[in-house]
Amino acid sequence: MREDALIVGQEYRTNKLSFEPTDCEVSVEFESGHCFIYTNIHYPYAYVQAICDNHIEYGDVVSMKINGKEVVVDHPDYQEDY
Repeated sequence: MREDALIVGQEYRTNKLSFEPTDCEVSVEFESGHCFIYTNIHYPYAYVQAICDNHIEYGDVVSMKINGKEVVVDHPDYQEDY
């Protein structure tokens, strides 16, 4: 993950749960090179899947981490790790 990743501000978050503190963070890097960090994630594997399933203007997801641990979303058992 690039060092210049942008932490997504609360004003851009739409889920009410994102305003409730957690210690979980999801980092995403896209084909375009843009990197974003999402904090206060309550259901990280569902969040990861939602990001991968949606068409994003920055291209496909090329890497993703949950609390610094790489997520391989194509692996059938990735949910069991979290």
